Amino acid sequence: ADAMAMPTAKVPPKNAYESRTVHDPKPIPGTPYAIPAQAIDPHTMDAWLNSTAHAEISGFVVSLAESVTGVPASQGPTELPPVLAGVNSLLDALEKQIALIPPMKQAMRYGNTAFRTWHAWMDGYLKGGALEKHGVLPDGFTAAAAEVAPYLLESFGNPWRIDYGTGHELAFMCFLYCLGRLGLVGVPRSTAQEAASAPASAPAAGPGASAGSPSAPLEPSASATAHTERRVPGLAPL
Repeated sequence: ADAMAMPTAKVPPKNAYESRTVHDPKPIPGTPYAIPAQAIDPHTMDAWLNSTAHAEISGFVVSLAESVTGVPASQGPTELPPVLAGVNSLLDALEKQIALIPPMKQAMRYGNTAFRTWHAWMDGYLKGGALEKHGVLPDGFTAAAAEVAPYLLESFGNPWRIDYGTGHELAFMCFLYCLGRLGLVGVPRSTAQEAASAPASAPAAGPGASAGSPSAPLEPSASATAHTERRVPGLAPL
């Protein structure tokens, strides 16, 4: 019922969305997590491009593309793992809310300002425990919500400019990547990642040896790095 309630949250002022100053993530006391912050600007771009986070996220995106290459949609999974089923359930709830917020009657060149109302509702819905309610974050991982939710919130576009671009698409990839780093979903490794992590020279496989080896699991937490280090939000040190 709460998912379908009409939003009552006030839309934050413009400067709340336009503040792009680089900040350090804010640690959440008593947990290994931190609230993400804008951590990349022209001065830190080179560090970002050479960071572990950049390499891991890039490899994650490539691995997802490789995993479905040549696979017809008809051969997709018939049943999703619980956490991914929870993601689908949450996205369905967000979509249903759209029908309760009629478009504003306005002259417009781009998006409708009703999007701000929907976005403000989504912000409150996520802060109210939506990730836990839908099973995206199961028991034992609820403390991660404050770090994971901002990536999902950023996935739908900027509520002041009412625009959408590749940075918002990347935010959704980061949301999924965080679930993998928490160990809640499987994270495949791209062929480039596997090649980079392979030994320089490996002995020939003996008779009966497997032609391939399981992908190495990622670390279980998206925020295991020390909070005293400057980090790309929630992922890795710069």
